[in-house]
Parts: sequence; structure tokens; C-alpha cells
Amino acid sequence: MRKNYGYLFDAANMSMGGSSAPTSLEAYINYAAQTTLLCAAAGNTGAPGVIYPAKYPACIAVGAIDSANNKASFSSTGPEVDICAPGVNILSTLPGNNYGTLSGTSMATPHVSGAAALCRGTHRWSPLSDIRALLEGTTVDLGPGGKDNSFGWGRVNCVGATYHKKK
Repeated sequence: MRKNYGYLFDAANMSMGGSSAPTSLEAYINYAAQTTLLCAAAGNTGAPGVIYPAKYPACIAVGAIDSANNKASFSSTGPEVDICAPGVNILSTLPGNNYGTLSGTSMATPHVSGAAALCRGTHRWSPLSDIRALLEGTTVDLGPGGKDNSFGWGRVNCVGATYHKKK
């Protein structure tokens, strides 16, 4: 049974990152991943090379797709990409109490962290590794069969992951 420390998050959105990181960041990520599903933006270079912290295995690295399920031209690629989600022309809040559309893997990552939180809610006592496996195992495969460097396992499937019956 999972210990309840009263301050834990089940899922965290990390729409941030960089091309390098101090070694201490990986230790922190590994520590946090013991109690939290860490969803991190893969980056917006449009080339191979996922950014930190998404590059760490403890994170769910999120790539971006457009409304036609094509890889977004800016979405970073690589074997670290785990899941993709809509990230092009996403309605968002803007400074000054405004709304507008933005594009980036930072717009895709909240879709996955939201799905992770919902999945966690319906599979409350499952280990986080099972929740991650559900998120990855119920995706809609968009690339070559199985995991690939552009889409990871595929497009996040919130309904599939949330209502999947464990065997």
C-alpha cells in the first residue's frame, strides 16, 4: 500500500528544459519519480536530441503532434520520446488576463500529465510504474509499429488509459 505523506503529487507537468543539466538534477528527478509521474517536454528543436529533464528515463518525455496526427515540425525526436500529444495552436492563457494559441512540446505535455492524473485517479492503488505502463500501452500508434523516435509509443489516449481494466 502506498504511504500517504499528505504533500505528494501523483502527476507533475514539466513544460521546461534545456540542452544541458547539472548532475544533481538527475538525482532530484529520480527521487521525485518515486512518488510522482513526471511528464516533461521533449523540446522544440525539430531535430534529434530530447532536452533535459525529459531525457532522463524517470520522466515521460512528450513530443508534439498537430491536429492531423503528424509530428509537429518543431518537436524534438529521439529514443527518449515516450508519448506524443497535441501541441500545435493550443488555446492557452497569456499574460495580461488574455487568451491565445501557442505551439510547442510545452503545450503537449499538459495533455499527458492530465491523462496521468486521471489514470491515477481511476487506478488509485496501482504502483506508478503500472500507471506509466497504462499510459504508454493504450496510446494510439501513429508511426511505425511500436515505439519510434518521433511519436514514442503514440498519441496519448486518455479514455483508454483511464478506463482500462487491469488483468
